[in-house]
Amino acid sequence: MNLLFLVLLGISYALILVAFGYAVTSSGSRLSPSDCGPFTGKDTIYQVVLDSVNTFPDVLKEIIRIISSPAIIALIFVVFGVFIYYYKLLKSSNEQKMKLLRQQIILTGKDKLYLMKKINSRAMEAEQ
Repeated sequence: MNLLFLVLLGISYALILVAFGYAVTSSGSRLSPSDCGPFTGKDTIYQVVLDSVNTFPDVLKEIIRIISSPAIIALIFVVFGVFIYYYKLLKSSNEQKMKLLRQQIILTGKDKLYLMKKINSRAMEAEQ
């Protein structure tokens, strides 16, 4: 059930990102900025971000260009996926370890009861 929820959540998140990305970066006539407001005279809403980045120093512009390249973004997603997979495996191994420890505690309790019965029976035999 938890996996189904996460899959549905991931799909809906991806669809929202696609719709938001299209709305921000589209240059179509339907989604062009209005004649008033902060986006006046811009072709797209994203043009404001590009104009702001163009005012940065050349070194910072190059760093932003490299970080926002598709290869780096894909690498970041792969690294996040590996981390998520690792922590999922770690969680499942810890759950198995907890089950084994619970079983050991139960067996230890049974051993103690058995030993107490043996001690009591020997004590009863010694009294007779």
